[in-house]
Amino acid sequence: MSDAVLKRLEAVAAKLEAYAGSVASGAGASASAGSSSNGGAKVAEYDAWFAANAQPFLDAANSVDGTKGVAQSAEEGLKFVRTVLLAAEQSKKPSQGDFAAFLAPLAKIMEKGGNPDNRSPSFNQQKAWAEGQAGALSWVQIEPASAGMTPKQFVNEMFEASDFYLNKVLVDAKKSGQDQVAKFATTFKTMLQSLATFVQQNYATGLEWNPKGGDLKSFSAGSSSSSVPNAPPAAPGGVPPPPGPPAAPGAPSASAAPSKPATSGMGAVFGELNSKGDGVTGGLRKVTADMKTKNIKAPALEPSKPLGGASAAAAKKPAASEIKREPKTYLSKGTWFVEHHEGNHEIVLDEVQLKENIYILKCKDCTVRVPNKCKSIQVDNCTKTSVQFTSIVSVFEIFNSQRVKIECEEAVPSVAVDKSAGVSVTLSRSAAANPPTLITSSITEMNLVIPGKTDEDDPIEIPLPEQYETKLVNGKLVTEAVSHSGN
Repeated sequence: MSDAVLKRLEAVAAKLEAYAGSVASGAGASASAGSSSNGGAKVAEYDAWFAANAQPFLDAANSVDGTKGVAQSAEEGLKFVRTVLLAAEQSKKPSQGDFAAFLAPLAKIMEKGGNPDNRSPSFNQQKAWAEGQAGALSWVQIEPASAGMTPKQFVNEMFEASDFYLNKVLVDAKKSGQDQVAKFATTFKTMLQSLATFVQQNYATGLEWNPKGGDLKSFSAGSSSSSVPNAPPAAPGGVPPPPGPPAAPGAPSASAAPSKPATSGMGAVFGELNSKGDGVTGGLRKVTADMKTKNIKAPALEPSKPLGGASAAAAKKPAASEIKREPKTYLSKGTWFVEHHEGNHEIVLDEVQLKENIYILKCKDCTVRVPNKCKSIQVDNCTKTSVQFTSIVSVFEIFNSQRVKIECEEAVPSVAVDKSAGVSVTLSRSAAANPPTLITSSITEMNLVIPGKTDEDDPIEIPLPEQYETKLVNGKLVTEAVSHSGN
């Protein structure tokens, strides 16, 4: 292949790259500007997801008076997410400060949706949205390099945070026969689970900014892109084909060319190139080595921040926009809620009665003491939290938690631990005389601590098995724990 042909191909490739950049940034001809206001293929995919999965949830939330506020927050937030996706298509990657400023409206929406009314009969639905809304809305700011997780993992983690309340909604709805209430829970679950799939397929490593786009500060969504249509705008065949590349200086315009059978996609582009021959490259300047894609250095990545402009260290675990929640301790429908307490202090629940439950949520570096006998205790998403109690009627549950220590003074029939690490269960001599059943799943570093033979002896720490060996014996599975060294 001659040097002249190679140079011409290089010039054509540069022309096509410039054209693709102009379409993505909305800086092309008027025909391309019209389509960019509605977004590209990924925004069209979001519209399709919204119509199929988000709209049923909004309809279910709007059908019950107590969750109409949830529907409003969800709709405003999901529509703003679409605006973010559109902005990413048309803008180059912004600085942390500019992106945080751009997301300020989303932070306000989430703050409004994160305050459930504990007097409302729809408290569990509101609480489920408050816990899971970050999964639906905040994934747009997740970058695996700085957040330590992918957007899909973030969506799934927020779904798990809300699933406890969604299951309570389903149980209550089944007892009362309220189908619309149950539909709220089922459509919410479907929405977040399908969103995780959408995010993985389209934004597996976070938002993809347009390196040839404009400044995010100058982005304007416009009336056509500020809301999500009820039905996806894309035709079954996909997004409309792009217009032909701009004519080179001196070449005849497309309107002046003889009429030809219509083609679509890249066939139209190359057909146009073939018909014009050297006219396409006549006005192109020479491509120097530093202009070639392989020689362009990518800009240094900036660590992303969660909504609200928190520090990079806080971005390691970007929970629901990381707006610091107010610590609360309150009784609602037979359950004591202990939520969002942090710091080295003690919470004493001395008013708990036998028939009441205790639910401890997202507490860190604190101690919860329960001097009276209660029905059950649940610990959810807690870190470095100690729970000291006298006696439990049914079960003590721990899930999605790290470094939790529980101390039983009298009796606990059962302890269930799921998806947790560093759990320590300490029994008094009275509790060890009738030890609890331990039910574990997906655990690491869990220990049972029991008293020594005499009061003068040191306590005995027994690690729970984390590995199991399963064999097929006579057509049946036989599973045994792998022994720990020293036991």
